[in-house]
Amino acid sequence: MNVDVLHLTLIRTSGYLVASGVPMTTANCRTLLAMIDRLLSELEAAGVAEEDLENRLLLMAMDRLPFEFPFPNSQPPEATPALSRGSIGYAAHV
Repeated sequence: MNVDVLHLTLIRTSGYLVASGVPMTTANCRTLLAMIDRLLSELEAAGVAEEDLENRLLLMAMDRLPFEFPFPNSQPPEATPALSRGSIGYAAHV
């Protein structure tokens, strides 16, 4: 296996978790590593070719993240004031 595949998957999944508000505690790091290990085992058992491994591993890892980690329930903030042509300083359109 190409080490870059594993490195890329680990960096992208952990970066996604941090950006989503999941703290990378020791327990969460171990959970992520265990998840990637299980995925590698599944791909190996399925006989996935080396050249397909990178895309398949990353796709599977990103799909499994919501089932493995508790994502915070956060709503995007409301846009205030309401977006309109006049709110950004343009003259009235005639």
